Amino acid sequence: QQTLTCPRLNNQRAYFRKKFNYHNFCIYDLNSCKANCFLWDETMAMKGSNEINSCLLKWIELNKSDGFKDLVIFADNCAGQNKNIYVILNCLRLLHLGDFDSIKIEFMVAGHSYMPCDRAFGSIETKIRKQSTINNPDEYATLIQTATAGGINVVKMAQEDFFDVKALKSLITLRRPKKFLFTEGRTFTLVKTKPWHYHIKNNKGSSEYVDLEKARKGPPAKTKNKVKRHEPTAPLLTSDPLVRAYSNEIKIDESKLEHLLQLREFLHRPGKEWLDRLVVSQRTAVAVTEQADSEETPVLDNDNAQDEDLLFYVDVTPPDST
Repeated sequence: QQTLTCPRLNNQRAYFRKKFNYHNFCIYDLNSCKANCFLWDETMAMKGSNEINSCLLKWIELNKSDGFKDLVIFADNCAGQNKNIYVILNCLRLLHLGDFDSIKIEFMVAGHSYMPCDRAFGSIETKIRKQSTINNPDEYATLIQTATAGGINVVKMAQEDFFDVKALKSLITLRRPKKFLFTEGRTFTLVKTKPWHYHIKNNKGSSEYVDLEKARKGPPAKTKNKVKRHEPTAPLLTSDPLVRAYSNEIKIDESKLEHLLQLREFLHRPGKEWLDRLVVSQRTAVAVTEQADSEETPVLDNDNAQDEDLLFYVDVTPPDST
């Protein structure tokens, strides 16, 4: 969803002040027909591929007791968050761990897609518009939870829930599709029988397998008339656990903090208490600069990045692994 700003006040002074950013990422489970919103603020994490992958891992952790082994993901084409090599590596790692037999990612056609996540976002925005004031992020969480008749599952992310998935890139050899650009791919299929490959297919029906296995040093072994290729390496994507993406609270802009303090007098007691805690925690915060998540796209501005949606459907027939 577009970045939620806090506090939300109905006076002229607040209109011209910088606000605190609150992020909402939605995963809609097509089996249970339930929306799951993952919430965090700008002092916990940014809004890039690491965060999206971490929310995916959190959703799997919360639902792994269902015992599904095949996963289908529908997502939009936002390259900085969804459509990049880091999402592919995160899914490959899940295959290496043995959590899934197959994972299929379907990227919707740009301009021709409307998903249940969008319906949930519409209900949330309608609920927010009817609220005259919102004093702190917790009030956003309450509004989101009650935005639809059936309710929305709200998961408040902690900073330790965000992992550095980008570090997996050092364990592979990055190879691009030969027939068309990575960004032109619409369907990505990964199966455990090909632990280092992903199958990519575009809208025109052209497809190919891409091998990401890290190249070994030295030439392949030779016999009399044949070249013996190296045996596949062990699934190194699981050799080390994922490390936390952030070790300290993220420092927000000084001018933004000053603007928030100027609005303190308009906040109710819960809002003032939240702002006071924010000021104290910012004394030990560390500045973080966001980097590009895709080598084929420029850096996306954190506040103006495209909305991201993920839908999940489980217990499907595994794709052909041949």
